[in-house]
Amino acid sequence: MKASLIIALGVALGPACEGRVQAHEDLLARIASLTTQLSTNQNNVDTLLQRADLYRLHGDWPEARSDYVAVGKLTPNSAPLLFGLARLDADAGDNPAARAAYDEFISRFPTNGAAFIGRARVLTKLGERKAAIADYSRRLQASWSCA
Repeated sequence: MKASLIIALGVALGPACEGRVQAHEDLLARIASLTTQLSTNQNNVDTLLQRADLYRLHGDWPEARSDYVAVGKLTPNSAPLLFGLARLDADAGDNPAARAAYDEFISRFPTNGAAFIGRARVLTKLGERKAAIADYSRRLQASWSCA
């Protein structure tokens, strides 16, 4: 009985795991391509931001932070930098830092709906349910005002 259950789970989960391996390889290939581009222009903000985001998605927090720091030297307090840092802290599980980063971002860019969703998720993890609901509501209001 146990063996057949394990086999069934393996068959069901196999394709999902294969997709993750493919996605992982794609991220690494894209990171390598951007690294090659940066070898000829280390100060290309767009390329640094792209690579930082890919490192973040890959779960390589130190490399992502390193690229964000490089961007910060070139374009301090830019929207993509501040938003990237907030997402990095959230993805890395540093919820207090993520909340502070989202707070800073939203104070500068108060109409960014994605930031409200990101902060709401962090607030939920911090157990601040009412504040999370308020952010989800702000995001919904922003959506309706564009219609």
